[in-house]
Amino acid sequence: MRKIEKKKRENSHSLTIKVAIVSLFMLALVFNVYSFFFKEVVKHTGWDVSSTGFISLFIEGGPTLNLSSPLNITYNFSIAQPLLLDLNVSSDMPIATWNYRIYDNKHNDWFNNWTAFNPNININVARWSNTLYVVAYTPTDSIGRANVTYYVFVPNAAPIIYDLNASIQICENMSMFYPFYAIDVDEDENLAYPLLYQMNPQNPFFSDYNGNYRQRYNYSIYSGRLDKDDFLGVNTGSRSYLTNFSISDGNSSDFRITNITLIEKNNAPIIEDTSAKTVWTQGENSTLYEEIYVYDEEFWRGYWNLSMNISIKNSSGDSVNLFGVSFNGTLGVVNFTANPLIPLGGYDVLICVNDTGLTNQHSNISLVCGQNGNSNVICDYFSLAITDLNRRPTIIAHYPDNLTFNSSSVNPIYFNITKYDPDGGIPDGYWYVDGILRAYQEGNITDEFTHVFGCGVSGLHAVTAEISDGELNDSLTWNVTVELVACSTPGGSGGGGGGGSSLPSCISQWGCDSWATCQNYEVSLEKGVLSGDDYRVIRGACDIDGYDASTCGFQIRTCRDVRECVLSSLTQPSQIQYCYYTENPSCRDGLTNCHGDSCELLVDCGGPCNACATCTDKKKNQGEEGVDCGGPCPWRCVPSVPLLKRKELIYGFLILLLLLIILIIIKLIRVLRYKKTLTEQTRTN
Repeated sequence: MRKIEKKKRENSHSLTIKVAIVSLFMLALVFNVYSFFFKEVVKHTGWDVSSTGFISLFIEGGPTLNLSSPLNITYNFSIAQPLLLDLNVSSDMPIATWNYRIYDNKHNDWFNNWTAFNPNININVARWSNTLYVVAYTPTDSIGRANVTYYVFVPNAAPIIYDLNASIQICENMSMFYPFYAIDVDEDENLAYPLLYQMNPQNPFFSDYNGNYRQRYNYSIYSGRLDKDDFLGVNTGSRSYLTNFSISDGNSSDFRITNITLIEKNNAPIIEDTSAKTVWTQGENSTLYEEIYVYDEEFWRGYWNLSMNISIKNSSGDSVNLFGVSFNGTLGVVNFTANPLIPLGGYDVLICVNDTGLTNQHSNISLVCGQNGNSNVICDYFSLAITDLNRRPTIIAHYPDNLTFNSSSVNPIYFNITKYDPDGGIPDGYWYVDGILRAYQEGNITDEFTHVFGCGVSGLHAVTAEISDGELNDSLTWNVTVELVACSTPGGSGGGGGGGSSLPSCISQWGCDSWATCQNYEVSLEKGVLSGDDYRVIRGACDIDGYDASTCGFQIRTCRDVRECVLSSLTQPSQIQYCYYTENPSCRDGLTNCHGDSCELLVDCGGPCNACATCTDKKKNQGEEGVDCGGPCPWRCVPSVPLLKRKELIYGFLILLLLLIILIIIKLIRVLRYKKTLTEQTRTN
């Protein structure tokens, strides 16, 4: 019996060893598969330079530094490659601390601050010409110095546009200014001349270059005030403008197509102000005849109708029916004659106009325009006094109390008056500065006014408050001695009223269409299209570039000041320039020219032609190593992974292999157990 138990223990031990051996074998197999697919050979590369050597600088009493890298040579890098150089330096004395910094010779600025380092490391460097300075300190504070100037060359890279959305929305009656930018690591000057290809007729948008700081170039798309003329009609809801913004450095380019959606709004009617009125119960002043003009943008263009209504309240706040108003859509007429039976006193008259709301409303009208496009109600108030003996209104209080005072020209001056009309009405208020009307106020017993004379203004000035009931007036004048404050910038003087400040001068912002097709200058001169002065200018420019009579041409464009300044012609950009003339310019003539109401960006691409190759077009072109990477693109291509080395495939294979190993182990255990059972049964028999 003991022999049988011993034999069972030996069989069990043997089974455990066999399972362990098989498991180790399977694990070794998995490890080898993993090593084959995932472990890579580490390669070390150096810079490809044209010469070797070292630069040293000896300072008497200090250590001598031997700077063996970088050298006074040109280092060549590929686009998007990290700009790293070896900093290898040694000394003939023990060194306690090492420091370096780099001067960017192109930008005349330090690329980095003093940085501690240990010799024989990689450092980041600037592009173009650099000067590296190294300072070393011995344990006894002796100083060693060395420097070297080298050049970092990187091939031309394509510019890339950022922050220009594919969809832009703007509301009617607004002026557009949409800033965005581009990055060009080459800092090319050609990027100062962007191209806005307008893909819709009568596109009201223009583009501008707003300067750059090193690699960042700032641009904008802008417009004048956008109104109903920029839609295809009234109640259209919106209109979309497809616009292609392109930039080029002369070698490579980038562009963005953006859909600018102009959202229509319902413009409120404009109703003419009516001043305070006084009528008598008898005599020649007993009739009130008032014409009230109304303008509505949509109604003027033939869209639906307008309505006008009137409400009148007496001094107790009760509604009364003194008179009505007739209205034909543009003119309201009040024709009322008082009589002795009408109660005397003051009346508040409110005349309101309702327009028709839009039925075709854009889904984002509330978000972009701040309205829902529904009907507008605009009202005008005036005070009416009915009397049998008109009495003069009076200014019964005022501020400042002193009617003569001094003030700085740049300080706001606050005024107010309190009005009284013995006939019960509320007089209108008028504010004048040196005889010029600055503010008109109605409907309040107390009127307020604030004025700033502005820098550069001095001397004695008059501010006058005048009130009127429609017939009789009262006024008050302050005499202000203005103390001069000089302007910090030219043209800063001026005045303002009603809470305003110095009025800014109008600054023109010109927008120009694309250059037209190039015309031959001699043919145009014969036809009378080209003036003599322009002919001589064009001819002189062609001579400089070597264009003969058959290739010398000119082209024109149309420009307009979107801000419509009075003196805009003083800053008007040129609307004519010389060009290389060729008959029948096209997208296959091998030239960069203008035709089809637009201009090409590069040779035979962009504008009226097919789009130029870019680093954002999701195509492998223009010498790219991959799709939009490598070559002229500022991004490195991600190395392609062979099918058998793709991680998702490897992980799937390993999971299946582990499952197979588990199944094999389970099967092996079952076989061994069955074999053991069979052996025991045989022995028993």
